[in-house]
Amino acid sequence: MNFLTEIINQYSFYIEILLLLILGFSLFFGYKVVLNKLTFAARKTKNQFDDVFILALKKPLFFALTFAYLLILSAKFSLSLPILANSIFSIYISLFFWFLLRLSFGIEAKIIQTNQSIQADNVTFLSRILRAILWLIFIVIMVQAMGYSISAILAFGGVGGLVVGMAAKDVLSNMLSGFILQIDKPFNT
Repeated sequence: MNFLTEIINQYSFYIEILLLLILGFSLFFGYKVVLNKLTFAARKTKNQFDDVFILALKKPLFFALTFAYLLILSAKFSLSLPILANSIFSIYISLFFWFLLRLSFGIEAKIIQTNQSIQADNVTFLSRILRAILWLIFIVIMVQAMGYSISAILAFGGVGGLVVGMAAKDVLSNMLSGFILQIDKPFNT
């Protein structure tokens, strides 16, 4: 028994490295297995949007797992990685928004592909508006994560939006009318 504990104590560093490698391989093997099972199960369903969801999730989830593994390695070996430590929240928020953008592109493509009655330019227009809103939310969250207070900017934006809206009432009215004409298509061309 003393012999076994002596060997473990002597080679503990190598055993830790081996266990961390096994953890990494099992993490990514589990990722592949679970994702393949989800993809196989999603193909069996009639709903096409679960396929889009899983496809949009693949790359951001892989990078999230890779980043988590790097964090485990840096914590275990006491590596000083200030870039990783200071930007954990920012990296995971970026990965989440990357997933949302991939999802919006996939849903747009699937709607255009499957529904011939819906006009493609309307779907593209609405998805671009959605992506612009997503980018705006992402920028606001990242500015807040960098430590800047955005309450004054948001208050100014609210008041500024009200002033611009009052001043450009006619222009905005005409733009909205154009959008409605684009969506309804009351004239045959």
